[in-house]
Amino acid sequence: MKHLFSESRAGGRRGIRIAALCLIAALFAGASVQAGEKLVVGMAVREITNDFNRTIIEGARKVVEENGGEMIVTDGNADIRKHIDNISNLITKKVDGIIVQLGEPAQLTSVFQKAKDAGIPVSSTSVGQRTPGCITDVNGDEELSGMLLGRQLLNDLNAKGRVVMISVPGAPVLETRLRVFRALLSGYENIWMSEVYPTQHSVADTLNIMQNILTANPNPGDISAVFVTYDLLASGAVQAINNAGRE
Repeated sequence: MKHLFSESRAGGRRGIRIAALCLIAALFAGASVQAGEKLVVGMAVREITNDFNRTIIEGARKVVEENGGEMIVTDGNADIRKHIDNISNLITKKVDGIIVQLGEPAQLTSVFQKAKDAGIPVSSTSVGQRTPGCITDVNGDEELSGMLLGRQLLNDLNAKGRVVMISVPGAPVLETRLRVFRALLSGYENIWMSEVYPTQHSVADTLNIMQNILTANPNPGDISAVFVTYDLLASGAVQAINNAGRE
């Protein structure tokens, strides 16, 4: 097995920088700050595990500081309950605006409404859609990501092989990438696609799932490629593949 595909191969730092700039612009427009006061922006990130997360944080920090503001960053360590608690704590601190990176709309609606009731504007990125109580949600082109990944896989496999798919169900951003990827590959009769194996936003969970998949498919050629919808999942899948000597 030589091929593992995830969204990070199709990502671009320029788009992430633009997303950060859009978020800050929205917050500066919405925050009620008196003349001469320092703008304090809270940024709640579900997990800080890769360059995608870090680039958004640094892009946002740069714009805030260029405008004389201060940014407070929190890390949920991939725990949605901690992520929501971090947002609530930023509300309690009465920051002027909040940027939320990652999460699912159903999980965030209540705390976003809490911020709105407190008069604190919220903007999000990589949630996948605008959540009630939020000014806007800024994303990359997820359909393009799914298409580029699919084309690269087809090229690498010469449009023939068995593809295993792993994703987190219910996350709008990931669902879009997966939908386009599957639609593209479904037009090739020599490509076989597995069911979508569900995982959590966790390296350990994905590692265990990939181990089980490898155990169930022990022979050369059983798996030609693995598709995961973002790079945190790829880390777990790669570890399992390497541990099994199935490179």
